[in-house]
Amino acid sequence: MNFVRLIPVLLSAILLGAHFLRVGQVGLVLICGVLPLLLFLKRRWVGITLQLLLLVAAGAWVKTLWELIPLRQMMGQPWLRLVLIISAVALFTAASSLVFRLRALRLRFRSEGSKDYWMTLVFFTSAGLGVGSQQFGIADENLGPGAALVGWMLVLALVTLACNLANGWLPAKPRRREDEQGD
Repeated sequence: MNFVRLIPVLLSAILLGAHFLRVGQVGLVLICGVLPLLLFLKRRWVGITLQLLLLVAAGAWVKTLWELIPLRQMMGQPWLRLVLIISAVALFTAASSLVFRLRALRLRFRSEGSKDYWMTLVFFTSAGLGVGSQQFGIADENLGPGAALVGWMLVLALVTLACNLANGWLPAKPRRREDEQGD
């Protein structure tokens, strides 16, 4: 039954992947295809991370809309339908983040104490560093065909590694001092 509740998240990832495919960002298409696999992990940080990513994705739709309206107007093409469709997709994507507030999904993605927010921070920090390295051309197409795709796959692998390492290093619950244990 949780699968049905997560359908909006999956549809949002598919729509965003199709958008990135249309503009030729194959690496981001790969990320949109892999991120829903995090849903198999029963960790609270996964829910928090995907909620934030869905809100960022809604912002990406708004940015796309902001860029396309002047182009349509400049070419003399109708733009109202564009506004309605992309606004609806942006609202759907943002609303998809709310499914993690449902009771059944809150139970599935249980809390691990203060570790949840640290894991989300590790995810976004390592992903930000990886995406930044890709944007500055560390794996450029000049290195050969498919080099950019390999670079994006490395980013995904490094983010996964960073999250797994942090998961092992961070304590599940904050430790209490010995003088507080007697109370």
